[in-house]
Amino acid sequence: EQLCINYTNETLQQQFNRYVFKLEQEEYAREEIKWSFVEFPDNQDCLDLIEGGRKETPPDGGLLAMLDDECRLPRGSDANYAARILKSLGSRPRLAASKKQVVDGIFEVRHYAGPVPYVANGFLEKNKDELPKAASDLFAAARSGAPFIGAICDAFDHAAEAAAAALASSTKKASAKKKVTVGSQFKAQLRRLMTTVSTTTPHYVRCLKPNDENVPSKFDRKRVAEQLRYGGVLEAVRVARSGFPVRMPHAEFLAHYAALGAWADRTAGLKGCARLVETFASARPTFDAASAQLGKTKVFLRKGAHDALETARSAARRAAAVRCQATFRAAAAGS
Repeated sequence: EQLCINYTNETLQQQFNRYVFKLEQEEYAREEIKWSFVEFPDNQDCLDLIEGGRKETPPDGGLLAMLDDECRLPRGSDANYAARILKSLGSRPRLAASKKQVVDGIFEVRHYAGPVPYVANGFLEKNKDELPKAASDLFAAARSGAPFIGAICDAFDHAAEAAAAALASSTKKASAKKKVTVGSQFKAQLRRLMTTVSTTTPHYVRCLKPNDENVPSKFDRKRVAEQLRYGGVLEAVRVARSGFPVRMPHAEFLAHYAALGAWADRTAGLKGCARLVETFASARPTFDAASAQLGKTKVFLRKGAHDALETARSAARRAAAVRCQATFRAAAAGS
């Protein structure tokens, strides 16, 4: 169970990394702006270790694939599974085991949140998750007389069929007779979840545990800092600080800051944006022109540059409003 939980955490962490780090940097590169790339932790190698399925993975696959194979062998055992893992994947930097752990059938996976030891004892039995024949017969007999039980059985059959289809598509020697295991079902369900998540605009909520004693009014700074670090929050803050959180298409940028002067031609495109930034920077020695980068289709602004432009825009609009009021009042007084 813990391996499946940590497998999910690794997958969600990669999605977080991809959304916050990779896509951010890819857009900067695509727009060809000047920006120093930030190194961020990528856990793809840990996912390869668990699920396999990539060219870098040994022919035997990852931890889950090896577990399924061991479950199908007539003489498969937990000890053989642990030995097979260390033999095929022992050179992987994410996998480790001391001599004592090897003897005890323990392997250690270095997850993004830290190393976790797994005891192979009981892995095969839990992965098979065989339902006793008496229970199967009972559920089959209850289908017709109990709609609720029938709906549960149908949902289980649907999940098993989906897992079997995913297994068949991911293995070259797939067979319809292969029994669906807990690992293959979990892997298929997780893939469907990530397919759904990838079509959305995610918002992340990080839950932090203030102390390990579960008591109120106690804040362990070191423990919280570890959670922020392992959860990728500190890296996200670092990227946000070094990047450009505000970005606008050229036309929108020119239209938004048209109040700053006559040079803000809304139809000038990239040249108009460059002229606006250069003129604005030359009039304000404290303004850092490098904090406003011009991309192929967008203008990228750091927080300081955005605040300076917004302050100047608000002042220009207020001044324009005062001039309009003065002109109207003078005209009204003259009439």
